[in-house]
Amino acid sequence: LAGASADPPPLPPVETPREADVSEPSGWEPAGTVPPPLPEAGADAAPIDPSPERHESPSVGSPVAAETPESEPEEETTELDAAVDGYLAGTTGRADEIERLSREMQERRELDPVARSVVRLAAAAGEPPEPATHELVRSLLEDVVLEHVVRRLGVERRDEHREEYYRAARAIGEPMAHALRDGLADTTSDRLARRNYCDALAAMGDVARPTIDSMTADENRFVARNAVAILGEIGDERALELVELQLANPDARVRREALRALARIGNPESGAKLMELGLLNDSDEDVRVQAAVTAGELRVRRAVKPLITMLEGTKDPDQIVPLLRALGLLEDPGAVPAIERFAVPSLFSRPRTDVRIAAYRALHYIGTPHAVKLLAKASSDKDAEVAAAVLDMRRKKRKEGGDAPDDMGDAADGMGDAADGMGDAPEETLDAAESV
Repeated sequence: LAGASADPPPLPPVETPREADVSEPSGWEPAGTVPPPLPEAGADAAPIDPSPERHESPSVGSPVAAETPESEPEEETTELDAAVDGYLAGTTGRADEIERLSREMQERRELDPVARSVVRLAAAAGEPPEPATHELVRSLLEDVVLEHVVRRLGVERRDEHREEYYRAARAIGEPMAHALRDGLADTTSDRLARRNYCDALAAMGDVARPTIDSMTADENRFVARNAVAILGEIGDERALELVELQLANPDARVRREALRALARIGNPESGAKLMELGLLNDSDEDVRVQAAVTAGELRVRRAVKPLITMLEGTKDPDQIVPLLRALGLLEDPGAVPAIERFAVPSLFSRPRTDVRIAAYRALHYIGTPHAVKLLAKASSDKDAEVAAAVLDMRRKKRKEGGDAPDDMGDAADGMGDAADGMGDAPEETLDAAESV
């Protein structure tokens, strides 16, 4: 694509919401390690961490509801918009007019109407694109216009408009994939923009795969991490191969994202790779906890003893919760004594409410006679939240005929999120019992 060398004028500044205001579930993102308590099956796995360092990777397909304004100002209709309306309505002669008006506006640096028209035309071209419309779109795609299309997508908060951009991206094809990659490489892009770019690449399908695959080898860790998150959503054999390669990435944040992606893909054979690389003993604490989470999701039985060791060696509730959950997923009776310590208060230990509920949930899934007795006693616990959560577990188990529910393994997306509100959301903990 040939185009003007000058960069487009900057878009009006977009206020970036506080990370704490964006709750999910993807990114992507990407992007913590401690999960919220038992999200619904298929919940978004957005990789959201409490520390700014961990907010680099949005989750693909994750809603950004907290960022959605009540209304968006309408853009002024131009002569170019009217020409596009006529073209889409079937009026003859409008293609030449669109090209002429587009050139004139680019010369005046009026890029918003041109970018808007490109998106409308490309989205309306159909799949596969109608040849005449596709050719018209390509004639408008100067580099500066395509960059502006990507920047406009980066600030788009409305779901219906994002979908229009994704349709347009599929019609534009490889040039759009390259432009989205460049957008992800821009370290000034905010979290909303990164998420939109990742979602667009994922929505493009096969046409974007060469670009996504090549991004995993990019020296820019932001780019590599987002590529791994996208591949975790795609989940095919080639994606799995590329994600497993990133388990050895020198950057801990990319390794952590690769572990999340493996949990989303859910191939049990990946557990052997996790153990071979010693990720449960990784030099990075967050990687170790995420490795434990993924080992639980993939039912890596060899991980039971290392997980118990990790559980007994930490006092951080935001690490304890995912470790308890992983042990519950592994359903090993040998873990019951270690888990019990976090369920039942003692004279010297008063675990946090969400920690106790996570412990009882793990005991619920393991289901040994001793675990069942502990659950029965907890049904009248002095902590009303603990008692309510345990009663709900037991009630649903009885309703299902006594068999432990099988939905716990469907929450791989949520498992990858870091301590996303776990420490200050007892109501969410109680609500989470509904997902069992």
